[in-house]
Amino acid sequence: TDLSQQCQRAVERLDQRGQDDKKELRKDLQQLQARADKGQRDAERANGRADECHKECERLAAHSTDLHRALERQGCRLEESRKEMDLVGRRSQDCSQSLVSLEAALGECRQDCKDSRGFAARLAAECREECAGL
Repeated sequence: TDLSQQCQRAVERLDQRGQDDKKELRKDLQQLQARADKGQRDAERANGRADECHKECERLAAHSTDLHRALERQGCRLEESRKEMDLVGRRSQDCSQSLVSLEAALGECRQDCKDSRGFAARLAAECREECAGL
């Protein structure tokens, strides 16, 4: 019976150890389940953020396309402005040349006026002399 009692105690110890191990395993299982739940929530949040990022990327791509088109339009306007500036520059150059020509013609007119005044003065003097001689 002594052996029987030892076996009985050994079985009880093993049974107790088994119960303790079950409690530990349940506790570990609960912790793993809690971690899995947290991981699931984190994954759902990450997916939500990824969706938001994807939408933001699409919005930025559309905005980039709009900016590219606007730059192309500005480039066209810039080219048109350059052509207009070139045209204005050529017209300004033409006006400057015309002004030089007009100034030269005005100088000639002034000289002609001086010459004419001198001629008129001489003619008037001759007329006076002739009239005085009559």
